Amino acid sequence: MKLIHIKNIQKAIQPIIDANMGRLATLTSENLDEEVARLIEDNTAFSVLSHRWSKDELTFQDMMKISAFTESAIQEFISGYPDSQHNSSEVIDIIAELSRRGNDKASTATLLDLLKLLRINVPSCTGLVKLINFCEVALQNDCYFAWLDTACIDRTRSAELEESIRSMFSWYRRSKICIVHLAGSYHQSNLDTDSWFTRGWTLQELLAPRAIKFYTADWQALTDKPNERLPDNELGVPLWERISHITGIPHSELLNFRPGLYDIRKRLGWASKRRTTRIEDMAYCLIGIFDLSFRIAYGEGKTAFHRLQVEIMEQCEDRALFLWTGEPSAYNTLLASGPECFSHSTEFMEPYEGSEQYTNILDPTIALTGRGLRVPLALNDFNVDIWNRFLKSDKYFFGENVNRMESLKWTVLGASPSTTLIILLGQHRRGSYMTYKVVQRFVHVGAATERCTAVPTVVFIV
Repeated sequence: MKLIHIKNIQKAIQPIIDANMGRLATLTSENLDEEVARLIEDNTAFSVLSHRWSKDELTFQDMMKISAFTESAIQEFISGYPDSQHNSSEVIDIIAELSRRGNDKASTATLLDLLKLLRINVPSCTGLVKLINFCEVALQNDCYFAWLDTACIDRTRSAELEESIRSMFSWYRRSKICIVHLAGSYHQSNLDTDSWFTRGWTLQELLAPRAIKFYTADWQALTDKPNERLPDNELGVPLWERISHITGIPHSELLNFRPGLYDIRKRLGWASKRRTTRIEDMAYCLIGIFDLSFRIAYGEGKTAFHRLQVEIMEQCEDRALFLWTGEPSAYNTLLASGPECFSHSTEFMEPYEGSEQYTNILDPTIALTGRGLRVPLALNDFNVDIWNRFLKSDKYFFGENVNRMESLKWTVLGASPSTTLIILLGQHRRGSYMTYKVVQRFVHVGAATERCTAVPTVVFIV
C-alpha cells in the first residue's frame, strides 16, 4: 500500500496498452476508443470510502509519511508502545521518525500487512484504523486502488481542493464499488439513528455509486450481497425500502439515480434535514446531484446556496424552485435561504387536481436582473367562488377586506402535483400590482393544508 499519483497509474497502464497494440490496430476508430477505455477501466478499478468524519482523521501529509514506513520501525513501535493512547497523527509521526533512523532492507511483506499488525496496538487511532480496514475491504472486493477523501486530497492547496470538490460526484460514480462505513450501526435495526444518514456530503455518496456495500461499526458486512444496489430482504423488510423511509428518497431513485436538473424541489428536499460542518457545503454537496459546474469559494457563507439556486434557474425553467417555506435568501426574497426550506418536499402526497389550468404561463423564461427576478405570469381576475373552490378554505378572508375583493387579481407563481404557490394582488398604481396575500397550498394524503410563505411584498409590472 502506498500513495500514488495519477501519473503513476498512467505509467502502469501503458505496458498493458502496448501489449494489446496488435489487436487494437485492427479495430475501427469507434471500437478502438471503447476497447482502450475498457482496458483502462479493468486495470484501474478502484474503491471509494463513504464515512462520517471523526475528530481523528488522516490527512494527505499523513499518507505521505505512511508511504515511507519501514517494517523494523513498525515492529519497534509495536514493542515500544504496546498500549498506545496517541492519536493517528502522533502515531504516524513516531513511526515516520523511527523509519528515518533505520536502514531497512526491502521487506517481503506488504505495507498493508504490516499496518494490520499495528492495528491492535492503536485502538484509539480512529483514522488510521479506518484506513487499514478500508484497504483490507477494498482488496476483498478485487480493487487494487482505493480512494479516501480525507487522505487523498491535499487540502493545503486550494486549487486541488476546489477541483476535488467539483469532481467528487464523479469519483463515486466511476468507482468499482463504494464502501460505506456506518460507524453508528451494528445491525440494520440501528440504521434509523446512524448519523451517516444526516450528513450533507453522504447524500451524493449514497446516490452516485453504481455499486455500494454497507459495513457496520465493527466492519462487518451488513448483508451477504456483494452489491447492495440489488434489493435485499433482511428482517423481513427490504433494505432499500428501509433506507427510503430514513432518507425520504424513493427506492427507485436509490437504486438507479440519474444526476441532472430533474425534480428540483424534491431533490433539494432530500438535503433539507441534512447538515454540514461548513455552511457553504450545503450547496457544494449538491452540485454533482444537479450536474452543475460551480465555483467553490469557502468563506461566502449562505451566498453559496443562493448562487446554487441562480445556477439552477439559468439552466432550467422549473418554477417548483419557488415552492418553499421558511427563511428567504438575503439576496432575493423569492429564493430560499437553505435546503431546510424544502423539508416538506419529502412528504408523501397525492396529486392535486386543478393547478394546471391556472398556470398558463406565456413565457417560461426566468431571469434574475438588477431589479429582481423577472417571471412572466398570467393574471387572473378575482372571483370569490373560484378562489374558495381552489383553496377549499375561506380562512384568509376577513370582513373588513370583503369589499376590496373586486379589484384584486391573482396568479400562480409555481405549481407541482402536490403544492401550489398563489399570490393575491391588489392594484398598486396604473400598470402594476402589489402583493396582497401569499398562500402556499400543500395536499397530503387525506388532508389539505395552507401556509403563508415567506415571500414579502412584490410589485408586478403589467
